[in-house]
Amino acid sequence: MTKVLNWENLHDATLIGISVDWESGRCEIALKPSIAEIPSASIVATDLRNLMIPRKAPWGMSVSINRISWRSDESGEISMLGIEMQSGDTLSVEARSIGIAQSR
Repeated sequence: MTKVLNWENLHDATLIGISVDWESGRCEIALKPSIAEIPSASIVATDLRNLMIPRKAPWGMSVSINRISWRSDESGEISMLGIEMQSGDTLSVEARSIGIAQSR
């Protein structure tokens, strides 16, 4: 049975890197999930509106995700994603569309 990645099972995933294509407004957050059957994945945001990437590590350095929060604005047109790292930093992404892409 093939495992499917969702927001809830990104706990303990390793954040590898973040890239933004400014012209197209596409942001990709590369991950290594903690699920052995899924070697790599990414969070993909299209029509990026805002991206905040603090790296202050108030809880100590870590490259692992603690939890994900997701919501949309009142119109339902803009999605907002919060990525709480185990370092205590919370990265935020605001875009028209945000989803998970996984390799198999």
